[in-house]
Amino acid sequence: MLYNYIKDKIKTAMLYPHDSPIVGGSLVDFMRFFGSMPLSALISKALITYAFDELHAQRVEALAMKANTASCRVLEKSGMTREGILKNFTKIDEIYHDVCYYGIIESEYKGDLY
Repeated sequence: MLYNYIKDKIKTAMLYPHDSPIVGGSLVDFMRFFGSMPLSALISKALITYAFDELHAQRVEALAMKANTASCRVLEKSGMTREGILKNFTKIDEIYHDVCYYGIIESEYKGDLY
């Protein structure tokens, strides 16, 4: 049931530049709705699985606010690697914030235990 729900929602949660889906705001809202980190990691893994197995993506990318350590942990538990920090990447309420940039490529996904 969860997989089907994710499958139905994934098109609004991902963009498709160069065969590399980017997890977007819809996923964040979905995670906030469920609120549980174990469930959030499960959802992230399901999105990654869908991107590689169904969309045949070569790479999946995600962004998380550096200050949001819970979101960063979820992405790392999902098998993604922090590839860098984008300094002053986003501006919220007139304050610039750093954003962590995460990614996973197909060969890492296939080697992981999904």
